[in-house]
Amino acid sequence: MITLLNEKAGDLLSPRWAHGDKIARMITAIQNVQADGLNPDDYHLPDIEKLTERIILSDEPAAEDIGRLELMLSDAFLLLSSHLAAGKTDPAIIDPEWKALRRNLRQNWQSFIDSTLNTNNIAETLQT
Repeated sequence: MITLLNEKAGDLLSPRWAHGDKIARMITAIQNVQADGLNPDDYHLPDIEKLTERIILSDEPAAEDIGRLELMLSDAFLLLSSHLAAGKTDPAIIDPEWKALRRNLRQNWQSFIDSTLNTNNIAETLQT
């Protein structure tokens, strides 16, 4: 399936997502978040899968669909990275007396996503 996506849209994808393997790795990472107690649907999985299928099945993929796919993949990556690093729920909302420290996420997100996608280590990076 991802090979077909690359054939259909490879020239239109930005360098960040230009290789189908990166998209496949991201989809797999999202599918596997249940092991961390997270819901794959919170990271656009159904929409990413539908849009990927639409692009594959179209004779000429729309640039708008490709742009939307890239946006959803990038958003899912950043959101999932943040949730795995610092948690999804703000402990103060659950219990104002919560004393546990949270990770401080002062990250240059542009550099983070670029460096991760340049190395193809999506799953590994998400788990660190």
